[in-house]
Amino acid sequence: MSSMIFACGLLISVHTQPDLILSSYYQQYYHCRLEKATSTQQKGISDNSKIPEHFSATKKLWPVFTVDQLDSESYKKMKSQGIKSGLLIPQNFMRPAIYFKVKQEVSEGAIPLLDLSSVEPQHFPGLATLATSAGLRPMGAYIQEGWNPNLKVLPSGLYVVQANPDQLPLPARRIQSGQQLFYTAYTHSPFNGTGIVLNPQLSLAESDIAYPDLGISWNFLNLHFNSQQDRIHTNPIGYVLLSAGLVILPFHLVLSTHYPGLLSFWGTSTSWVSVFVIIILMLILLSTMLWRRFKKS
Repeated sequence: MSSMIFACGLLISVHTQPDLILSSYYQQYYHCRLEKATSTQQKGISDNSKIPEHFSATKKLWPVFTVDQLDSESYKKMKSQGIKSGLLIPQNFMRPAIYFKVKQEVSEGAIPLLDLSSVEPQHFPGLATLATSAGLRPMGAYIQEGWNPNLKVLPSGLYVVQANPDQLPLPARRIQSGQQLFYTAYTHSPFNGTGIVLNPQLSLAESDIAYPDLGISWNFLNLHFNSQQDRIHTNPIGYVLLSAGLVILPFHLVLSTHYPGLLSFWGTSTSWVSVFVIIILMLILLSTMLWRRFKKS
């Protein structure tokens, strides 16, 4: 059942009342309060996609595309203009037909974002590590379901949150909240303020393009990974784990293992490969020490 709220003087219909975190963002970035509307005030309902129009701000937008839009005219045109669009990496990206197409676009400048639609938070680290091994190192994550206060439990980094009907969207601003950076996303059309345009129907003006602060981090198998624009940052064991993933990836491409079985199999396999590599390195070190001692004697 929907309810009505006043959002900065606009009457908006929503399925759920805004939480305290979202309310604080409206106070901080739009300088207005969210209030529940009374029954006598419920006239002239506004579309929530029109909220940014009521706040004058320079357009600082970034285009992001889904895999099925890679052949669209708008994507091709912006690519020819040298604009590095974002590309949503779906959870089934290991299917050969998807992987090789996405890998080609990333190698030509597209910036990968993990699509976390229908992905449980506990599966995110494994998915991000697998994508990194596959050469699709994520620079952020995309939340199709819209704002949820539980997003605050995710690791530090860039999160793009889609504005959906019957939900109050994030303000169209660069929202820095602790170590997390949130951007709102509207589909198809540009809007006032800072944010993401998903699958724009027309090419965005180059003067309106502004790239977000890219980067995201996560922990997997007690190892910390930090994906930044220059490279992936982790410890030596983390690099071994990523290298082990390169050995296992061809088998996944052949078998096309279904997610999340893919993540489970990959996590177990890379764990054993890492242990095997460590044992081999220890044996080499031990044999070298014994050989040096033998030569001295």
